[in-house]
Amino acid sequence: MTTSYKLLLIIVINLYVLFAEESDSGKIYRMKEIEVVTQREFNFRQSYQYNPDYQSIMFSRDGMNLIRRGSSLTQDLYLDGFKRNDIAFVLEGEAIQCACPNRMDAPVTRVNIIEMEGFKLARTSSISNTSLYGKIEFQRKELSEKFRLSSILSGNLLSQNDFDAQIMAEGLKTALVARFSYGKPYKDANGSGFDSLYGFSSTPNFNYWSLSLRHSFGDIEAGITTSSSKNVLFPYLRMDERETMFLSGFAKYKNNKIYLNYTSHLMNNGLRKTFSAMEMETDAKNLTIGLTGDFYDITIRSWKADNYILSKMNSMRINNKALPDVIEISVTGNYGYDFDYFYANARLGLAYSGFSDDSTLKIFKNYSSDAIDKRFYVVGALNLSRHFQWTNDFGTSISAEISSTTPGAEQLFISLRRLMQNPDWLGNPELKQPIKGNLRFDFDVADFLNFGVSGNYIWNYINLSADTVPKQKARMTYKNIDAIIASAYLEFRYKWFESQLNFIWGENQTNSEPLAEIAPLSIINTLTFPKFLGIGITVYHQWENAQKRIDHKLMELPSESWNTLGVSLDYEIKPFKFVLGIDNLLNHRFSKFLSTARDPYSAGIRVFDPGRTISIRILMENGF
Repeated sequence: MTTSYKLLLIIVINLYVLFAEESDSGKIYRMKEIEVVTQREFNFRQSYQYNPDYQSIMFSRDGMNLIRRGSSLTQDLYLDGFKRNDIAFVLEGEAIQCACPNRMDAPVTRVNIIEMEGFKLARTSSISNTSLYGKIEFQRKELSEKFRLSSILSGNLLSQNDFDAQIMAEGLKTALVARFSYGKPYKDANGSGFDSLYGFSSTPNFNYWSLSLRHSFGDIEAGITTSSSKNVLFPYLRMDERETMFLSGFAKYKNNKIYLNYTSHLMNNGLRKTFSAMEMETDAKNLTIGLTGDFYDITIRSWKADNYILSKMNSMRINNKALPDVIEISVTGNYGYDFDYFYANARLGLAYSGFSDDSTLKIFKNYSSDAIDKRFYVVGALNLSRHFQWTNDFGTSISAEISSTTPGAEQLFISLRRLMQNPDWLGNPELKQPIKGNLRFDFDVADFLNFGVSGNYIWNYINLSADTVPKQKARMTYKNIDAIIASAYLEFRYKWFESQLNFIWGENQTNSEPLAEIAPLSIINTLTFPKFLGIGITVYHQWENAQKRIDHKLMELPSESWNTLGVSLDYEIKPFKFVLGIDNLLNHRFSKFLSTARDPYSAGIRVFDPGRTISIRILMENGF
């Protein structure tokens, strides 16, 4: 079936589902906001307090997968089989973009939880600041006139040895937030550390600090944030984050905001045993300036990365303009309208991606004479949704969407030549922009059951691929394929018990092979007992199935199934809350499927999770 016929079929099916007449129109309740169908909210106040590794548990539900790539501050997020450029990370309208081509500085676990109300998970490209599959948008707490002091102090012992302190002081519509993290790389359940497992010659302590200040007066608010991290180890990759500096500032009037984010990132292999034979280093800078509101977003991005590789055995050296002064500009607008039978939201805009470096363009032209250094795109999305409230206890939501976004800058323009016979890592300036068709059903049954299914057909999906061209060195590059990504979830709650199930299936339609980086079936069970003598007890269990559907051409490794059990005790003496937890109670040794990278600078080895860990957490919130 041709692409045009497939697209027409999806549109016809979607319109039929949305416009079909119902026999009893009195049972149809139209909802006013598209967020009912495409967006879910998660509140940190009830989520982070009961788990030793609160971020991992928090982001391991509703189709999310938080992958561990090394020590603390290394996690990155996958959603329903989509990843990296498919999911935008947003902080109250601000696009937070990585400087590292390998996403070492992925921001999802570097947000200061203490100043956040929660986050919204949007599976749509039809609203502001979204990518191909949607966005994760963190929301800060509203500033208060009242004086209040809050803190989260936490520490881990046994397999993990680290400490994190977050403090927030606020009053008179002003908030000051400080955070400091410090610790050693963890050990697995066998007591093995990074030196014996992953080839590190040195494993220094990591540290991270952050300061932020916000103030509002009337409808105007402004803020500034700065942070620094050092020696964050990434066994997932062949290099480690040695130092990252981040600076951000914003000013807004009502819901209209102008912002600036700047990141300076340095990574190298100076802590690895391989350093004695070969040096690798990348110095990256990213600047994003944006203007955003409810119905529009404008972003300008400048991104560059300089890399060198030096062989100490034969003194061969390669200097790479890994990202050659890339410029990205995007201007989009979106609008929602409530029709009689459904809600529609549309987004439309223009985008530009380009660079200016003749030497890099020459490298691309060695592989294709049609390679160019500037690309223009029309981006857009149309989402149609409807909610049926059949009874007080049973509701159904339906969402259909067609959308298209730009390829990522590194997918277009990255240029990393490597020594000897190692394949080069080169972008593909001729990539077509992906087009996604999505159909989603969600069902709510009273207060005890939620389940849903989602199907995506993506034309021109961007996939990493090995490639050879006559008379040229072998390369890893990016190519367009057609792909299917389907997912299902189920959430069950009854009294003390809660269970969450997530399933994802991906297929490379072009080659009739499994799609890479698709997480296996997973289940999270939580048992929360009534308090006894003021003590709360929570037991939680995680299970992940084996993943045997892998892309052998990208050297994916199959995974085995694993279980982990944890327990926490909490006790409150206002204004304090004390939490004692044990994670990986049975000290199982396991690695998650997505612990192995599929990019050309991956280490190609599994990263194991920490062994048994005792955590102590003290939370305080006091008003004056």
